[in-house]
Amino acid sequence: MKAFKITSFVLFLVLLLSTVCALPLSANDTETGIAFTAEDKYRTQEPLSVLPATFEATLMLPTNTEGRGGVILGCFFSSKVSCVNFEVHENGVPRLYIIDEDLTVYDVRFKTVNVCTGEFLHLAIVKDSAAGTVACYVNGKLAETQEFATPANVALAKPIALGGDVRKDNGQFFKGTLKSMTIYEDARSAKEIAADSQGTLDTNGLIGHYALSNGKDTFTDAGGKGPDFLYSGAFLQNYQGVTDYAYSFALVGDTQILTKYHGNKLTAMYDWIVGNVQEKKIKFVFGLGDITDTNTNGEWKRAEREILKMEGVVPYSIIRGNHDRPENMFNKFFSYEKFGKNVLGSYDGTMCNTYQELIVGSIKYLVVNLDYGPSDDVLAWANEVVEKYPEHNVIVTTHIYLTLDGTTLDAEDSGNALTCGGFNTGDQMWDKFISKHENIVLVLCGHKPTDYITVARTKGVHGNEVVQIMVDPQGTDKNMDGVGLVAMMYFSKDGRSVDVEYYSTDRQAYFHRENQFHLELNVIGNGTAEEPTTQEPTTTEPATTEVPATEPPATQPETEPPAPEKGCNASVCLAGFAVITSCAVLVLKKKKD
Repeated sequence: MKAFKITSFVLFLVLLLSTVCALPLSANDTETGIAFTAEDKYRTQEPLSVLPATFEATLMLPTNTEGRGGVILGCFFSSKVSCVNFEVHENGVPRLYIIDEDLTVYDVRFKTVNVCTGEFLHLAIVKDSAAGTVACYVNGKLAETQEFATPANVALAKPIALGGDVRKDNGQFFKGTLKSMTIYEDARSAKEIAADSQGTLDTNGLIGHYALSNGKDTFTDAGGKGPDFLYSGAFLQNYQGVTDYAYSFALVGDTQILTKYHGNKLTAMYDWIVGNVQEKKIKFVFGLGDITDTNTNGEWKRAEREILKMEGVVPYSIIRGNHDRPENMFNKFFSYEKFGKNVLGSYDGTMCNTYQELIVGSIKYLVVNLDYGPSDDVLAWANEVVEKYPEHNVIVTTHIYLTLDGTTLDAEDSGNALTCGGFNTGDQMWDKFISKHENIVLVLCGHKPTDYITVARTKGVHGNEVVQIMVDPQGTDKNMDGVGLVAMMYFSKDGRSVDVEYYSTDRQAYFHRENQFHLELNVIGNGTAEEPTTQEPTTTEPATTEVPATEPPATQPETEPPAPEKGCNASVCLAGFAVITSCAVLVLKKKKD
């Protein structure tokens, strides 16, 4: 009898353990939840490989939430790339927003639902392509169903963000508290959603489940398969800068806000550049236009004083932006008579359109500096200049060229050169000049305010890849009271391998994880020839600057910074997004979110 009882007990334990092991993983969230700001960005390193069919979140939004509740999970960047956003729109309305590869927009809003309750609830949106429906569940109960046209192929183009999306300003960050977020690649049934809302986690079809709380740098999938969401706040405290490189270039984007409102921070930025020429092996400093904000005498005096600090210390370029018009003030303070010794030639005897030669080691660079929206005659001149230097790696600087999504500005884009007094758009500059030359390797521009360095790679007519980079910190300087951002490009000796960093000279910290990255350039020359000695430009000979790849000039001028100035509001033209406001399911072509 005793043996029978022991055997029965063992069998009971075996059955119990087998039953427990068959249960779904626990998704009861022990975390407290996380509240977001525009600067709190959690993103995957790569895009999701599959478009989720089920989106779930445990969330709380206050009853008095104004405007949109914000994005829970999303990778919207612009209307020109495929994406998905799981979010709460105005009046607490859950929303699923998709752009497919044909740039068709699918916008689903559940207007009978309001999740701004001031209490935690479980929200789920299920996209069932087979049934042609999309359903919304609140706390495990079906709240609304709509018909849904199945999108074409959706290969997500951008890494996906948690508590926001990947548009530049992250203005639609989640305005409440998120406790968990879960995504499945299959359409969950009503029964499964009900179970999910009660705190169970089924690993079948699971992409990832994330329990959330403040104070973490990384959120990992409880199932162990999904991607990590890495924190990408504004200023990185533990980031270690690049140390292994042969030489560097410094890029100075639109300084207009610093020049007008934060003269002391403009001073600090140029002091940092000049003070780091030797340590950071800076061989050239590129100015990208909009030197001033309102083209006043005082702003030009300040800008001239700071830029002149580089004279005799490091080669540099200057171009005019649309805020620097008309050009009489630019020509007054940066006259060809005074600054022409630094260039090889000019289109019209001014500094508006010039070219310079720079030799680093055995690598020959030709820097072609173009006015914003250059005319056809200027582009014809630029074509002739580049054709004379087939063995040089050409770097083109201009002010108005790229949009925020990395495409060239056309006549339909806001802030294009034609609307700012120029003659050719970014599209036209590419067609008439940049795409034609096999040795143009890099284009640098400013103009469109953004917290992020924008990079595009496009093949020219010869099959060569042209890397195009936009740097414009004017909006950042406005929103953060001036941070003095400098984009640094650190090169390998052969000039092909480049590490890019975005550094705030005011905060003394690197700005956003996404702005620290690597790229490759298709340069001519291998950097192995004997390094020449430094040759200073003279006033009587054309300016060719030769610098060794590892020994920059050490002399620095002594400067006395002006007294600090207080900032105030500035007028900054931001790229706009058209808002889709109609209800039900919309299928729109090339509309902006």
